[in-house]
Amino acid sequence: MFVIKRFHKILDVLDKAVLSDLREAERSGLIRTVVITPYPHAELKDRWRRRGHVFTVSDYGDSHSQWTPRPLEAEEATAFGDACEVERCIAEEAWELSGGIPEPLADAVGYAMRRRMTELSRENRRSLRAVVEASLRRFVRWLDAPPDRGVRQAVVDLSYGINAGRATIILSRHPWSGVLLEDSE
Repeated sequence: MFVIKRFHKILDVLDKAVLSDLREAERSGLIRTVVITPYPHAELKDRWRRRGHVFTVSDYGDSHSQWTPRPLEAEEATAFGDACEVERCIAEEAWELSGGIPEPLADAVGYAMRRRMTELSRENRRSLRAVVEASLRRFVRWLDAPPDRGVRQAVVDLSYGINAGRATIILSRHPWSGVLLEDSE
């Protein structure tokens, strides 16, 4: 199996004919495509169009199913940590820091696994926090459709109880509203 991560990053340099050939290979069953995206495809297409990206495929509806990931529960995170042979206290800390969001959680658990962490020392906590923060930077950047910054501000406002009604209205219109508002309702 060959995996191309962040395929969207090479869209600007690939010739349209290559993209067309890849699409035909997918339709013919020669390759299998798994698309992991933080947004519904219509939102992604709109954002990419505004950034000048070539988007030569359909809504992925003819050969892909869609699934929206949810933050993991604490038990799922510790089970993941157990599977990776990471101490339970470290997996719990990774879950707490990441809010259960799969990518930063996996990054933190992977980091702990590679470093063979066995205890939750102050230094290890700091390291896990840095890993999760780095992973979440991309997530936070994706909250707003550039150049808007209203959603980020609404998340901050809601978390501090400032203009909570206004923030809730803004967030209720966001594609991630189910996740962003889950604990505030």
